[in-house]
Amino acid sequence: SGGMNGLGLFVKAVAVVVVVVVVVVPYQQEIAVLQERLRASVQKLEEYEGRLKGQDQQAQKLLLEYQARLEESEERLRRQQDDKDLQMKGIISR
Repeated sequence: SGGMNGLGLFVKAVAVVVVVVVVVVPYQQEIAVLQERLRASVQKLEEYEGRLKGQDQQAQKLLLEYQARLEESEERLRRQQDDKDLQMKGIISR
C-alpha cells in the first residue's frame, strides 16, 4: 500500500498544479488587467479634477473682474449724479 500512497500524493499534486494553471493563473492575469484599468481610470479622474479646478479658478477670476468693473461703473455713475446735482444747485442758487 506504500506505493499506492505515493501515487495518491502524485495525483493530488497534479490536481493542485492543474487547479493553479487552469484557475489561479488566469484569475491573476485578469486581476492584473483590472488593476491596470483601475489605475488608468484613477489617472483620468485626477486629470479631469485638475482641469475642473483650473476652470473653476478661471471662472472665479472672471467673476471677481466683472464685480470690480461693476463697482467702478456704479461709482462713476454716482460721481456723475453728484456732479449734476451740484450743477443744478449752482443754477438754482444764482
